[in-house]
Amino acid sequence: MYGYLIDENGIRLDADIQGTITARNQDEVDIKISNLMARLMEKYENWEKGQQQPRNLDHPYTIAWDELGETAQLALLPNTWRSEKHKCNALADFRTLLEFLDDYGEDINEDDLEEVVQRRLEKANEHGNSSADPETLNATVRGSVKAFNAIYPVFRAMVPEACLPEIHLPVPLAAHGALREQVKYLPDKVLAKLADILFTMINTNSLALGAIMMLVAMCRTAEACAIQFKHILDFGRYAVFAVLQQSDGTYVAVDDLKTNSAYRLAIIPKFGRDAVIERKNWLLKQGYTEEEIREMPVVSAPNDLKKMAEPKDLSKFVRFLLELCGMDDSYWRAVNQAMLAEPDHDGHGKRPDDCSAYVLRRNGCTQYVNRAGMDWRLVDALMGHAVDDPDMDWVEYVRNPDNWAVIAAQTERWVLDPEHSAHPGFDPVELGIGARTEVEEQTEIVFITKEDGEYCFSALAAEADDDIEVRMPASGAEITTPMLTVSQEYAPIIGVVHDEKWFMRMRRKGNAYDLGEYAQNTLGKNETAEAELAG
Repeated sequence: MYGYLIDENGIRLDADIQGTITARNQDEVDIKISNLMARLMEKYENWEKGQQQPRNLDHPYTIAWDELGETAQLALLPNTWRSEKHKCNALADFRTLLEFLDDYGEDINEDDLEEVVQRRLEKANEHGNSSADPETLNATVRGSVKAFNAIYPVFRAMVPEACLPEIHLPVPLAAHGALREQVKYLPDKVLAKLADILFTMINTNSLALGAIMMLVAMCRTAEACAIQFKHILDFGRYAVFAVLQQSDGTYVAVDDLKTNSAYRLAIIPKFGRDAVIERKNWLLKQGYTEEEIREMPVVSAPNDLKKMAEPKDLSKFVRFLLELCGMDDSYWRAVNQAMLAEPDHDGHGKRPDDCSAYVLRRNGCTQYVNRAGMDWRLVDALMGHAVDDPDMDWVEYVRNPDNWAVIAAQTERWVLDPEHSAHPGFDPVELGIGARTEVEEQTEIVFITKEDGEYCFSALAAEADDDIEVRMPASGAEITTPMLTVSQEYAPIIGVVHDEKWFMRMRRKGNAYDLGEYAQNTLGKNETAEAELAG
């Protein structure tokens, strides 16, 4: 439908006002006509009285909504919502979501929309009882988002002059039956802020590197504390180390892991490798020799860089940062419930009681399986679990150096920090005309070029039945030689990879946090010597 105003002299006073609806019955058609007429009359009155104000570009959504008027707002709601209380709550809820959208403006992307839904969930949690049932909160937000998605397209069509973008908020997954598994996954924004904080703290707090090992290598706190720099092999784009021992809290390394199969290799992505190199370079600047550093623990005690940190201190540190990044009491209650339900005992039949280690190990497992697309049996082997597979010795597969680069490339599909990532999207290979470039042992590669030209590629698969897919995102690109599988749209293999703009926004939020007592707990060489003399 289109409408416009004509005055008594036949002069057209306003631009077209457009509205659309899918009408299933005559009542819906009548409602739409009423909405349109109400909007036209309101605009005419504003024009006649000279009250129409310039649009506030800082609040495009709520301004457009408020200008619509209460009558038109109520007419937007379905006929089935007959309860006045239901209607008032729905309109208030709709406006709340519009207020969130105002923070992102009209240039809004999918990541922003996910954040809007998360903020709505947090708001529901704040206004509910502190022990509110997560399933109830989830259902509330699901209803809120579904109502928004039903109302917004009609609202947008009624205010074309506002030029609002098309928006469809992602509906949260149903909570029923999945809450126990949800605690094994940390939200992306929490992981991004946590990773950035940890990397910036590597030189000021030795516990940070231990937390990174827990995050990317799925180490327990005692295992992380027992790692020495000499255990870590650097391969430039990734690193490998053997998980052989664990600290028992008295700074003694003991061979007493959960099972014999826990004597395993950890293959960590570039983020973890770069963190190790950053710490080693800082130690060199402090005056320690390469040989001294080799014998040092990766996670050292606050006042003695040559002594292992206590696992309980590392666990406390990790929990502090997770809470700082948004994991509240209700989350930790759910973690405790999940730990009680898990058939996960140590070698002495004791249930795990370290929430921090549990969260980071299970999160790592979830990320590698569901985001990186790893075979779950490979992830089990990397975690140190026994793997019962008659067709494949996964522990031996991990131990084979020929497979390390392949495994490392898979870990890069989970991006924690684009500045320390070997993910092809953030670390592409730049081509030059006439130049020969070889890339070995990669599961995914992105090539970029600054000039047009003809480029020749050859690819070799590891196995005879492996698939090779070529994706061409560039407009105007042509393939002149037949190749294997060709797709014209680029997409990640699995999971979501956020852009650098999103990571920068998370970094700004993380930088605003107060680290308190953890901001500085590592002393340099001279400071350590002075502390020893003073002691």
